Amino acid sequence: MTTNPAAVPTPEDPQPQDPLVAPKISFLQFFIKENHRDAFERFMERLVRDAREFPGCLWVYGFKADDMSPNYIVLSGWTDAKSMVDYEEYPRHRRAALMGEEEFFAHPMVMKQYKRFAEPDPKSIGA
Repeated sequence: MTTNPAAVPTPEDPQPQDPLVAPKISFLQFFIKENHRDAFERFMERLVRDAREFPGCLWVYGFKADDMSPNYIVLSGWTDAKSMVDYEEYPRHRRAALMGEEEFFAHPMVMKQYKRFAEPDPKSIGA
């Protein structure tokens, strides 16, 4: 598998699921300490790989601010709330979350969970 720093699918690193089919969405926002961006991105590559392989994960996308601010967002789609919680409680993920807080985060991470309340318009997604 090809390393993909932006955590965006590529032909070598596909995520076959359409983002619009996920019943549960996780939104994470990170504000990283100055001079820690490169290390944080390497750290996140490992976490993204782990999440993508975890049962119930449909997809993961990572974004960083265009303006060079230390602001990152990770969105992930899950089959159900239980799968999302199971990953949050997964021992390797728990250790990584603590490490992130200690080493990388300038401010507390923002975490939200969402569920779909409206179906997408099939015309808008080319169906």
